[in-house]
Amino acid sequence: MNTRPRLRFPLAAAMLAAMTITGAGLTGCQSSSLITEPRAEDERGIALADMPPPARQSIEKLASGAQIEECRTMIEEGSRMFVAEFERDGRDVEVEVYADGRVCCVETETKLEELPRDVRASASSHLNGLNVTECVTKESKGTTTYVVEGKKTGQKVSVELDRTGKVITKEVTSGK
Repeated sequence: MNTRPRLRFPLAAAMLAAMTITGAGLTGCQSSSLITEPRAEDERGIALADMPPPARQSIEKLASGAQIEECRTMIEEGSRMFVAEFERDGRDVEVEVYADGRVCCVETETKLEELPRDVRASASSHLNGLNVTECVTKESKGTTTYVVEGKKTGQKVSVELDRTGKVITKEVTSGK
């Protein structure tokens, strides 16, 4: 007779072990190789309940009771991220957290007139007459930046600016 204990739910045990291993002992932007292997599916939907508990708890705290509209998981810069979208105070918010619950980024819909004066001026010069279609305040790793996007027939410009209006990134897309 075999006296060795037998697992009745091997998949559940493996998932629990993976979540425990991936959340243990991580600091800064390091992450476990168990959750960072690039996969064919860069981004996929996920239920909030299926996220690792630390990630879910961080998202719920950031949502502050708001109804979470969409959740997904993705790999960004080699790390598994959990993303949630919700509306808070009438503004769209998107948060990205690591499996261990650390917040990577919070993006909040912002009105153009709410941006700092220097940021508005710089955005205006880089958009060069395009219609502003999106403004976002982005908080990541203790730094606040602003993303402003403009479109006009056949052209799209997205510019990310620091608090002084200095360009961090700029992307110009032309089409038919």
